[in-house]
Amino acid sequence: MLRASALFYAVTVALLVGMITSALILLVHFRNVETERWLAGQRALANARSAIRLAAASGDPRTTEHAFDLFGNGEDSVLLRMRPYGLLDHVAARARIADHWAVESAFAGGRDADARVLVLGRGDLSAVHLCGDARVLGDAAVPNADVRRGYIESRPFTGERLVEGALRASEGNVSLSDPAMLQRIAANCHRLAAGDQRPVAWERAAVPDSTVDPFAPFPLVELTGIRELDGLSFSGPLILRSADTLVLGPGLRLDMVIVQAPFITVAAEAMLVVQCFADQGIHVEQGAKLLYPSALVVMTDGRGGNASVTIDADAVIEGAVVACMDPGDRKGTALITTRPGTLVRGEVFSDGLLEHRGVLKGTAAAGALILHTASSTYRGYLLDGVLARPDPGISIGALATGDRRHKDVLRWMPPA
Repeated sequence: MLRASALFYAVTVALLVGMITSALILLVHFRNVETERWLAGQRALANARSAIRLAAASGDPRTTEHAFDLFGNGEDSVLLRMRPYGLLDHVAARARIADHWAVESAFAGGRDADARVLVLGRGDLSAVHLCGDARVLGDAAVPNADVRRGYIESRPFTGERLVEGALRASEGNVSLSDPAMLQRIAANCHRLAAGDQRPVAWERAAVPDSTVDPFAPFPLVELTGIRELDGLSFSGPLILRSADTLVLGPGLRLDMVIVQAPFITVAAEAMLVVQCFADQGIHVEQGAKLLYPSALVVMTDGRGGNASVTIDADAVIEGAVVACMDPGDRKGTALITTRPGTLVRGEVFSDGLLEHRGVLKGTAAAGALILHTASSTYRGYLLDGVLARPDPGISIGALATGDRRHKDVLRWMPPA
């Protein structure tokens, strides 16, 4: 016969085994639950990103919120919103899987649809003259398909071939083909009020906030009485607006921010990711760097004034440089000037004049070329300026002149 103590030990061991087994089963269950929750969260995140890419690629023109079933199975619901943000589009998506939500936002921009390095309007020019170390390293479209060797300031053309690519005659005057883009530029350059903006104090905007709802109106900071910004940090989406001339100092940090002012100076050695809009002018000083996707955009004020972009030596611009005439302006002048040593990666567009003496890797389109020297001004002359295709492996879209129906995601923002 077994002793009573043996029975006690057997029951105790059975209970311990049962408890350990139950704990293991419960642990596996909770692990499976947490894995399912993590997978649902990752699926929601993937759905949000897929919706953003789909909206950018399809060119959905709607700027209000709309919900849809991503795959048509009734399980992948996405709330999407696409809004103009300067030359870019701000796209936000909120995806749901069961009771799990994921929020993502990004900036999208136009694809580069033009492989030519130079496009000039027919205007009143009969030919284009290349002087000094000027180079056209790609396809070009110029008046009468006529490119000649020039001679300016004792500087003859030093190259072997005038155009290293196909040469065609200009088809007409250059212009932005998308009326909606022209309206965007006018609204930003003329600092027009918009309903999708909410005023905030600049002190508050300078404090990073990762909890901002990407579906909320864009924060707008009115820089009343402030003529220079330096030593601060701002992250977009954010609009900085000034009614006075504004200087962006070398110690300023801007990331995906829009700046609006009558005249904007980007100080020497500044390094920013910014879209600048003005109706009088923009001056980028020596050594400043605007990283992709940045933009310098001017439009005449509609009252006969001039609007110009001037980029000094050793400055680097990655994105777009645009100068436009106001649609109602017939007396003003739009001008883009790049000094020797300037490097622009992307697009340069002026429906007025272009004086190019730096290096452009991308596309230049202008009504006409102009050259200022100490003794005179010449139309149709390119002195020392280099126009070339983008470097292999580097893809920089055309923010203003590209295909707006099919855009690319250019920058993902941190999750809200």
